[in-house]
Formats: sequence, C-alpha cells, structure tokens
Amino acid sequence: MVAASNCEIDELSGSNKKRIAELGIHKGLGVRQGMPLSPFFANLFLEPFDQEIQKSNLKAVRYADDLIFFADSHDECEAIAAFCKLTLDKLHLQIPDLGSESKSTIAPPDEAIEFLGLGLQRGNVGYELVLLQKQRQAIKQELLRFGSIQDLLTRKIQFANLGRAIESRISGYLHTYEYCTNFLELSNELEGLHQTILRRIYGAEGLGINLSALNSEKRTFLGII
Repeated sequence: MVAASNCEIDELSGSNKKRIAELGIHKGLGVRQGMPLSPFFANLFLEPFDQEIQKSNLKAVRYADDLIFFADSHDECEAIAAFCKLTLDKLHLQIPDLGSESKSTIAPPDEAIEFLGLGLQRGNVGYELVLLQKQRQAIKQELLRFGSIQDLLTRKIQFANLGRAIESRISGYLHTYEYCTNFLELSNELEGLHQTILRRIYGAEGLGINLSALNSEKRTFLGII
C-alpha cells in the first residue's frame, strides 16, 4: 500500500481515536477514500470478483464499489444478491443486505434506479440515463444560493462578475448532463432559475429595487425578461 501523506486524519484522542482504530485505519498506511488512486486500487482488488461475474454470465456494471445487476425476475435478483455476498466474503468484504432502507435494493423494470448520481431507466430501446427529480432539485438548491448577497460575498462574487458566475455554473451543469434524455427539461428549468436568481438579487430580498416599476429598457439592461 502507499502512504497518503496529504490526506491524513488529524491527531485524535479518546473515543474518536478508538473508533478510528476499530475501523482499521492507521496513520501513514492505505489510500484514503476520495483520493484518485482509490478507485484504481479498488479495480485491482476486485478483479477476482469481476472474473466470477463473467463466469456466471451475469449482466452487471461496476464502477469502483458501485454495482448494478440486470435480471429477469425477483428470484434471480435475490440469487444475485446471495452470489455477491458469498463471492465478496472470499475477499473479506461485506455488502449490505437487501432492504428498503439499504443501499442494496431490487427495483422493478419500470422504475428508475439511481446509479452513480444519475437515474437509469428503461427506454424505448434499452436503457437510458435521466436526471431524477431529487437530483434536479439538488441542482436548483445549489444554484439558488447565488440569490443571496451574503452567500455571494462569501464566495468572493461581486456584482461585476455575478452574471458570468451564474452562467458558468449553469453551463457546467448542462455540459455534465447533456447526455441525459431529459436534458432539454433541465435546460429550460435552469434558464428559468437564472431569472429567479436575478430577481432575488435586484428585488426586495437583495438590493431593494422595485422591479415592477422599471420600463422595458431598464429591465433589459438588468437582464430580466
């Protein structure tokens, strides 16, 4: 293993120190979660697991420790869960048991399931990637933070670069999710959100401008539709 010199835990004492020790974490050893090398070593370590999946002719996708399997029946799903538990146990790894409150779940064919931060659902031909409602809501909540002057100042964003900052963030989201089948829906939502942010900054919640009293020329100047 390699030393993670830049991602070490702080010196701990008491119960926290005991808990860290129980997790098998030792200073100067191992690769911390989130480091670029972490998924690389995960792939090497899980190669025997991948080989067992291929031997069993299972339909699966794995990215680091995130797994999704495709099956034809509920019984087959349960058999796959048992297979994973048994195979990973040989590598001294554990997987959560199936359950509604567990990360290991069985989803019916017509239900979208979250995988790697996106929704995977059956389309007209095969499967397609979508942004689920809760994922779109999280994006909206993050963007609405631009509607707070206090939050903008914390980010060192001032009026002069406000528009560029909003456009940059929205553009980043659109480029990230342009391959999702509901991309146009997201694009329309974010365009409307841009206007909401500007109204919050200029209006009563922000600079206190009476937007309804502005003529079309002034509204155009402020970028308000």
